[in-house]
Amino acid sequence: IRIRKQDSKKITLELVPKERSSQFSRLHFVVDAQDYNVLEVTVFDALGNTNTLRFQNVRQNAGLPDKGFDFTPPKGTTRVKAPSN
Repeated sequence: IRIRKQDSKKITLELVPKERSSQFSRLHFVVDAQDYNVLEVTVFDALGNTNTLRFQNVRQNAGLPDKGFDFTPPKGTTRVKAPSN
């Protein structure tokens, strides 16, 4: 991780994988200089393309109801248990 850019409002961190990756060449995280919340993430892929995600109106610990995480698989679905390590 290295600091790519910094001012009184934002810090841009650059993350480069230790080993070459076909999925991305580097990531940039822009964080708020006061509270370190992530404001923006840019993914640079191996072909030079970029995808930027900007976060706005973020509410932390908003108290989401548990019912929003209920999942009932459709009839006929086979459930597979993940292997444990």
